Amino acid sequence: LLQSHRPQLYTLLGLYAMSMNCMEAAEAQFMAALRLSQERDLWTFANLNLGIVYLRGKREMEFANLLERINPDTLPSHSHSLRAAAYYVQGLQSFFQARYNEAKRYLRETLKMANAEDSNRLTSCTLVLLGHIFLSLGNSQESMNMVTPAMQLASKIPDVHVQLWASAIL
Repeated sequence: LLQSHRPQLYTLLGLYAMSMNCMEAAEAQFMAALRLSQERDLWTFANLNLGIVYLRGKREMEFANLLERINPDTLPSHSHSLRAAAYYVQGLQSFFQARYNEAKRYLRETLKMANAEDSNRLTSCTLVLLGHIFLSLGNSQESMNMVTPAMQLASKIPDVHVQLWASAIL
């Protein structure tokens, strides 16, 4: 059992490491999952999370090398949820580069797809990130219009991390 599910376990450990803000450990786990995975959706999921690790660590070169593998338009997966997550990662990259209009475009696409898939965590994270963008653009009312439903959704899931992130904007 351990042998057949090793890539999934590495991916779960990577997600746990991310949640604990241990980005080096997360990277190592995702890289191990990528080395061992034969499954396309898991490979895509690990790459998307590795992209977030690189973005959070301001590692633009590594992210650029990964970009082709997580482009939502050429994603090797047929999963709508993974495609929505790929748009989110693109939006996150644009946000970190202060390309706010481009980020909004990617994140609106994420919202459409995440809502259609009932992916509540992705929806709430997207709303919070949009709230950050509107706040950065000086539009506090529109920011509140994003953050308030994000908080409500995060409390229903429940997801304390998203709630804390959203409350930081308030």
